[in-house]
Amino acid sequence: MEKISSQQFFRFWAILGFSSVILIWFLPWRFQTNDDELMMWLVSGAYTGTPESYAVFIHPLLSWLFSKLYTFFPAIPWYPLTWFGVMYLSYVVFLRLVWERKSVSLVNQIWCLFLFAFLIHFSFFLQFSIVSAFAASAGLVARTLKSKGSKFQLRFYWTDLLLVIAFLIRHEVPFLILAGLIVLNLIINQRRILFASVIPIFFLVFSFSFTQFWIRELGHSDFQELNKLRSSIFDDPVLQLMKEGFKDENPALYYFANGLIDYHNDDLTIEKLSMWKKRLNQDRLTLYQPKWLYQSLWVYLEHQWFFIGFVITFLIFSISLFGQRIVFMVFILLFITLILSPFNLLNVRLYAIIFLAGFSSSFLLIDQLYIRNLKIFYSIILCLILGLIIHFKAFFDSKSNLPPSGTLIESLYELKQNGFEIIYLIGSDEIFREFRFVKTVPFRLLGWSTFLEEKDITAKVSKTAYLVDDWVFYSNLGYFERYPESKILLDGFILVTLK
Repeated sequence: MEKISSQQFFRFWAILGFSSVILIWFLPWRFQTNDDELMMWLVSGAYTGTPESYAVFIHPLLSWLFSKLYTFFPAIPWYPLTWFGVMYLSYVVFLRLVWERKSVSLVNQIWCLFLFAFLIHFSFFLQFSIVSAFAASAGLVARTLKSKGSKFQLRFYWTDLLLVIAFLIRHEVPFLILAGLIVLNLIINQRRILFASVIPIFFLVFSFSFTQFWIRELGHSDFQELNKLRSSIFDDPVLQLMKEGFKDENPALYYFANGLIDYHNDDLTIEKLSMWKKRLNQDRLTLYQPKWLYQSLWVYLEHQWFFIGFVITFLIFSISLFGQRIVFMVFILLFITLILSPFNLLNVRLYAIIFLAGFSSSFLLIDQLYIRNLKIFYSIILCLILGLIIHFKAFFDSKSNLPPSGTLIESLYELKQNGFEIIYLIGSDEIFREFRFVKTVPFRLLGWSTFLEEKDITAKVSKTAYLVDDWVFYSNLGYFERYPESKILLDGFILVTLK
């Protein structure tokens, strides 16, 4: 009877998750950063007119596969569909692991509710690194639980496919999740993780080495290094947290921090970016001061109220189950986070990765439990359900808060009619959200060079325009002084032209 009941619960949560993901697809969900939008435009051909087989951050093999899918079936939004599919598959694998364990039914229901809340939240805010982290966590936890005993076994499971997928989406993330699981589980004396990690470690190291060799053989090493430097400098905590200090010392670096990353006019070479990286490294240890540590921990998290509440609720739940072991684990995670904060920008995706490492380690502690205080668990269920209801309502209403795009579309069309061959749109992600699934993006974004375009595009076209959000323009007047040709105030934008 218990087995049948568990199967029914599994089906309930699986169907609920599937129905919710389908619903979210038709809501105004969004990518968390424009990295995903740009890579989607590249592989779909919307950006350059031809599907590209190298999309900067995701694995070249996956980029190539996307480009072929878009070539033969261009009407299907393969890129976001894949991310939604991987999120749901990871969720289902975790669900199966929950109901395969012998634990109190109420506790299992709460684990499923946390998984469901994670799936919902990060489907609303889709981000490829978080997709990779969820897949890697599910795959590694499944392998650990299936690797019974205290010795190495050369066995493969179908859930190992999630680790492969995670590597293809973003290869650094499985390394982080695996390292977190090993460290946390050794600390709490769960040594079985060592034997379960042998094959994943071998796979990740071999795959990474082979990928780097393959990229070198294709002649893409410089392109890869340029983009890695761009990304690492733009996301550098020293730059983003202390950028006002660079306004007078190094204006070009200050403008770079504000997203004004124009390879074609600034001559941003590997050598120049490497010099900037060295300069930022000089102030690295300064961020260990209390003022900067506080900013590092809080500045990118302060508006993420659902995620903050979600994490706090999970801590209460896990501490009530496992007591001091979870408290110790939390202190270890906080210590690691503080140590890494001067080297990594603590944005939501990094917090999500840290959370998944802690969540997975807690999950591996599940055993036959006896609940002493039911009020805590029912309160957790109530808080999560209320939070999800509010979350859904907010997204049903969020479309009314989107900026109107009609004037922008008219302006872009008029500029094209006037002979401007390249138009750069500069501003927040909100202003180009309406262009997410268009067949041809009528503008470019700074900081994204591609293989199918010549490096110095602006030297080969007669007219180039920069359509700049007025807030960005007036915050970076020094940058735009180099373009004195024309400054025309449009509806919320400044038009800067380069002839």
